[in-house]
Amino acid sequence: MKLSLACSLVLGALVVASRARAENELEAVPSSPDVAQAPPDGSTRSPEAKRGDTGAVLASGGASARSLYGLPVLALDVGGAVGVERRHGGYFFSGRYELGETLHGLSVHAFRLGFSAEAIFDRIRLGGGLDVVDLGFRRATDRSWVDEPGVGAFVFTSVDLVQLDRHALFVGLRGDVDTPGRGTVGGALVLGFRL
Repeated sequence: MKLSLACSLVLGALVVASRARAENELEAVPSSPDVAQAPPDGSTRSPEAKRGDTGAVLASGGASARSLYGLPVLALDVGGAVGVERRHGGYFFSGRYELGETLHGLSVHAFRLGFSAEAIFDRIRLGGGLDVVDLGFRRATDRSWVDEPGVGAFVFTSVDLVQLDRHALFVGLRGDVDTPGRGTVGGALVLGFRL
């Protein structure tokens, strides 16, 4: 029930964003098709055609929760990404680090390096990607660390709370599935800034 409500809210937000973008694009079309308007800088290409790829950097932090061997794990989640954005999409290389513990006090950490692609709908972004994961936990018996490498897949969405030109303060939600730990499933809620 809660999942279907969340999906409905996300889809509703996407429809509203798509309509707003379509209205903005229609308003940008000249009223008379016989009169061609030159850009103010004297060039013959439109600003969208001139813009091309733009570099982007983002940083975020928040909380994550996952299941490791059937035990719930709560963790601090921090990360960053460097990539390229276009008008309707972006591609990023990212790194994330999680540090937390199980409800029984066992320390757990995860380091991720990955690649993602996202679609941009004004303030809303949807995407997914793949990453290489190193999941580690501290043994209860001798307190030594056990690391387990693997791969993972993730999906995410974010909403820009404040937009300043190409910069934004955003809130994001991420869900992932990893192979270490007999298959872990988790998610994170983060607050971040995009430059």
